[in-house]
Amino acid sequence: MGHTVGPMLSDQVCDGAGTSAVAIVVAMSDQPRQPQCAAGEMSAAARCSCAALALIGLVVGCTERPPQRVVHVRVADQMYAAEAPLAASTALYPRRTVGDETRVVLRGRTSDERMGQAPIAIEVDVPAGGVLEFGYGLGEVEEGASVEFSVAALTAGKNVDLFRTLLDARRGDEKQSANGWHDARVEMEGLSGRVRLEFLAVSDRMATTGKNDGVPPCGFFSAPVVTRPSREEAPPNVLLISLDTLRADRLGIYGYGKNTSPNIDRVFGKSGVVVERLYSTAADTLLGHAAMLTGLRPSTALTSPVAGHLGSWENTLAEMFSARGYRTGAFTEDAWVSAPFGFWRGFERYAEERSAPGLSDTSGHSREIFAKGLEWLQANAGQPTFLFLHTYEVHYPYTPRGEITPEDSSQRALDSATYDGEIRYLDEQLGNFLAALDDRKLSRSTIVVVTADHGEEFGEHGRRYHGTNLHDEVLHVPALFLAPGRLPAGVRRSGPLAQVDIMPTILDLAGIRSPPDLDGQSFAAFLRDGAAPPPRVMYHEAVSDMVVTYGASAVDWLPPSYALTKWPYRLIRIRTREGHRCELFDLAADPAETDNIYEAMKDRFVAEREELDRYEETNAARRQALSSGLAKGSAAAEPQPAEVDPKVKEKLRALGYFE
Repeated sequence: MGHTVGPMLSDQVCDGAGTSAVAIVVAMSDQPRQPQCAAGEMSAAARCSCAALALIGLVVGCTERPPQRVVHVRVADQMYAAEAPLAASTALYPRRTVGDETRVVLRGRTSDERMGQAPIAIEVDVPAGGVLEFGYGLGEVEEGASVEFSVAALTAGKNVDLFRTLLDARRGDEKQSANGWHDARVEMEGLSGRVRLEFLAVSDRMATTGKNDGVPPCGFFSAPVVTRPSREEAPPNVLLISLDTLRADRLGIYGYGKNTSPNIDRVFGKSGVVVERLYSTAADTLLGHAAMLTGLRPSTALTSPVAGHLGSWENTLAEMFSARGYRTGAFTEDAWVSAPFGFWRGFERYAEERSAPGLSDTSGHSREIFAKGLEWLQANAGQPTFLFLHTYEVHYPYTPRGEITPEDSSQRALDSATYDGEIRYLDEQLGNFLAALDDRKLSRSTIVVVTADHGEEFGEHGRRYHGTNLHDEVLHVPALFLAPGRLPAGVRRSGPLAQVDIMPTILDLAGIRSPPDLDGQSFAAFLRDGAAPPPRVMYHEAVSDMVVTYGASAVDWLPPSYALTKWPYRLIRIRTREGHRCELFDLAADPAETDNIYEAMKDRFVAEREELDRYEETNAARRQALSSGLAKGSAAAEPQPAEVDPKVKEKLRALGYFE
């Protein structure tokens, strides 16, 4: 097995470090293309040809090459030019997971062609110096089968075989493993103008039955992207880092007395902007990330607050960047932040760091996440990039890092000390990552945002962990920004701001208009010049039914409960077995939220109480309005929960979400 040899258009791909790696020989071929047959019509010995294609994905590039700009991106069954508006979400695009990475793939049939009867073709305008980048991965074939992947270019004057390689489902070869996704880069030298590209995957054995969505089962192509050389000034790169379960007040830069975050304190204290008060929109990971990456309240963004997925009625942050010619990548630690919940949308690469030796290991993998993110940034140096990184490093169950010295022998003190130790380790990994960006000159034109989905409680209000608590220890999260030349250095902004503001703010800083009708609003001007953010109401949701305490005392709480913050007050509407009760706190006078002043001031908060009473109804109406406006071409209502892989359920159980 190997690559067909012939006259070369391009003779190498690059590894993540930007150095020469596996040779890909591009051949001129006069051989007839293999006929195709549907998988269900073959014997085991028959030859199966499966058309496979691709969408908006990633490739491997070299840092020493001239900068490139995306010209075309393949999306579903249409080609759109970069920097054109994205008319609808990618929610209904087909996707496949190969190894631990999910990518969008394209269907193998059109209205005129049955699946597997012809190569899937796309037509693009190839500019001078154009480069084709795409991914490919082994599909659903019998054990021991081999699949040949090829890409051809057809023009009026000539037909050119751009790429050909073989993957073996049983053993692979000495040059490339059959496992996982592979990335290729082909310089389209000698080709320009209108070009028809044909993607084909051919198996020597029967393909197993695939999903009934038109995607060929033999082999998958992902992310065919055409780029062109460019010397124009690139838009800024954007890096969003979510440090799951990190409460703000456990960092030195937010006033914590213990030395948990020396690198964060130094880097952002000297060179960044620190927002002192940013509040999470939710008390758990799924809802918090939904708000962070859509700019909508979770009850609006998700099809269901409990194990729901992102609805087709919104555009995600990654979709917005992808539509404007950004290369998009994400490296997460699965569980709630995994593909089944819709977070793959808009990403060329969506890779999930699976716990080793099994999903029940929740020790955190921040080191691996940062290493993979750095490798991806290097591979795409010179092109505008949006990278999302997520780690469970400080999430329960806590893993001791270094010497732990609890204040006393209680479980609460042990949890708190171990949590601090994990923060110190995470701070070290983040510090190393930011230093590596500087060393590789990747930070000079990069907007870096560090935040969290929610915090953690250690008994401050009678509970343990998170999910049911709507107080500051869970809602107050870090908001740290670095943007050389775009934001001032070494300043603090007071807030308060909301988690739903992160998406429109990032887009604003990058010079991109936000989608209409978001719940969040940009606070870029506030970051730049300190202009006071407008007065507003911020909403918070708690939907978990896992109430955990440090003692035997029961907590009178049922899901869902809602809260709003109208600075300096926070009103919490708690559902109990006896009905609803309310708590009200003055966050400026009582930051620990120990003095419930609701009875004394409830007459002043009648309107706010009514807003919380109508919260579910209001968000249901917003979902309906968005489904018929923002994404007209997509399915409107999707009330069903996400289909969660059993291994993901195992990881969620290990993280404490299921008994």
